Amino acid sequence: MNKYALAALMFSVFVVCGCASESVEYNHLNIPLVDLQTAAHLDMPIRSRRVSTNGREFYSDYFKIGRNGRFQQAENDTVRYQARAKILGDERPYDLIIMVAVEERDSSGNYATVRYDKAMAMVILRRIQKTLHERREHHGNIDDFRAF
Repeated sequence: MNKYALAALMFSVFVVCGCASESVEYNHLNIPLVDLQTAAHLDMPIRSRRVSTNGREFYSDYFKIGRNGRFQQAENDTVRYQARAKILGDERPYDLIIMVAVEERDSSGNYATVRYDKAMAMVILRRIQKTLHERREHHGNIDDFRAF
C-alpha cells in the first residue's frame, strides 16, 4: 500500500469517526411523526427559533447554562449554544438526531462554531424521551373513558 492510499484511508476513517461523535441518535422510533415533531419542538432549550419547511429540523434559540444548571437566553455572551434536532426517515420507524453547537465570539464580534457538545445533546435527548414517554402513557385517555 503506497503512502497516498494509506493517507486516504486514514483521512476517511478520521472523517467518519469525527462526524459520528458530534451527535446523539435515537433510532428505530415507532412513534407517529406528529408526536416526534411536537416533542422536538417543545423540548428545545428556551424555545424553537426556527423549523425547516418540511417540519423535520428544529433549531433552538441561542442559550447558555446558568449558575443553577438551567437553560437561559444567551444575550451578548462570549460563548453560546444552539441545539438542532433532525427527524430522519420517510415512514416509521424514524430516527432522531440531536446536535448542540458551541459557538464563541471572536474579537470582531462574530460567532463561529468551535465544537459540538455531545453531553448537552444527551440532556436534550433525555428531555425528548421523557416527553414521548409521558405522551404514550396519556395517549389513550379518550379511548379508555367509560361513560357508564
